[in-house]
Amino acid sequence: MRRAAIGLVVLVLVGAACSNKSTTSPGGGATGGGAKKVKVALILPNVKNDFTWNQQAYEGAVKLQQSGVIDLQVSDNVGQDASSFIPVAERYAQSGVQLIVGHTFDYGQPILKSVAPKYPKVDFVWAGSGVKEDTTSNVGDYAQPFYQGSYLAGILMAGASTTGKIGGIAGFDIPACHAMMEGFRAGAKLVNPNIQMVVTYLGTWYDPAKEKEAAFAQYDQRADVIGICGTPTGVIEAAKERNLGVVGYVHDQSSASPANVLTSVVWNFDVVLKAMAQDVADGTFQPGKVYDLGVKEGGISVPINSAFHNAPTQAALDIYNKTLAGLKDGSIKAPYVPRGTA
Repeated sequence: MRRAAIGLVVLVLVGAACSNKSTTSPGGGATGGGAKKVKVALILPNVKNDFTWNQQAYEGAVKLQQSGVIDLQVSDNVGQDASSFIPVAERYAQSGVQLIVGHTFDYGQPILKSVAPKYPKVDFVWAGSGVKEDTTSNVGDYAQPFYQGSYLAGILMAGASTTGKIGGIAGFDIPACHAMMEGFRAGAKLVNPNIQMVVTYLGTWYDPAKEKEAAFAQYDQRADVIGICGTPTGVIEAAKERNLGVVGYVHDQSSASPANVLTSVVWNFDVVLKAMAQDVADGTFQPGKVYDLGVKEGGISVPINSAFHNAPTQAALDIYNKTLAGLKDGSIKAPYVPRGTA
């Protein structure tokens, strides 16, 4: 899966950074009370300051580095293809790294078929979204239960909508994005059972002009808040120009346009990485384990942006708070609809 949604407020930086692959080793931090830190390498397909998928992983890993949980090395802007990934992963495996994190779907096959079997003493994880694959004894993957966040966000979308119609824009109709779109819809129906929703799949992970055009088309159809899966740049620009609403993706994107970003489905990657690193430290890393950490575990959060131009109704906020509490204590489960019924 290609993850290349480039952020808004950092577009100039991204443009400069994309011209060269980079490797970084963030500085030290606390020693964690003397506990031996797990040596982790994070490999990112695109730049680490993209304001979304890659940046959220990078910042989460740095947070763990600074708290003394891991000893971190990072390579960003590596590219999606196996020929770019494999030599980077092999260098880390040969250097004594204990856990290598491949942060895209596309790294799954090169990890499973090439690198992991060659380095059985190194543990590997990849962003497999819980996909069941034949695997070696030293490979796990981590899911993206964003549908739980979109369920909560849908409640807020319906509560903030004045037209009774919301939108959804995604890169591709893959299970992760389809489940997010259906999550927005299901959450919105808790507030307004008659709410309408229009969904667009763009066929690309990064095309700001196409994203913006799709957003304008949905706004023209009277959708006044749009949820996103993987395509934030142009949609947030369109929301700002029309002074309408949007839900940010993976990173808290409210700073890009405080009056127009209602909330964001935030992936707290530090929670996910900490669980993986702890298993490596304890010697309990399990082959084929899926790290599926959602709202209950603190892996997903949906912060309400108080600067949004049209606050959700109190009734919607009450439903949001009740649903959030239920997701956290396990009494409520967000619907997971990874594909259509047709």
